[in-house]
Amino acid sequence: MQRTQSGDAMSVPRAVLPALSIIVVARNEERRIGAILRHLHALVPDAEYIVADGLSTDGTAREAAPYATVVRGGTTLAASQNAAAS
Repeated sequence: MQRTQSGDAMSVPRAVLPALSIIVVARNEERRIGAILRHLHALVPDAEYIVADGLSTDGTAREAAPYATVVRGGTTLAASQNAAAS
């Protein structure tokens, strides 16, 4: 839920929000992430997909980008997960 600067809940039109957000945590999954995300899209096509890339050193983010919003944050896997959830 979005909030105003004073912390009050802000009304957002329902049509703007996805019914479901799916966060996939990944680290060095370049070979598998594309297939996983394609499969998830087939199961739940209207969901919002977010990949929390935990400091991958391969092409995980590049492979995930066509299917999901990729979030890379912090210096640990947990920090990437937190960034994706916010």
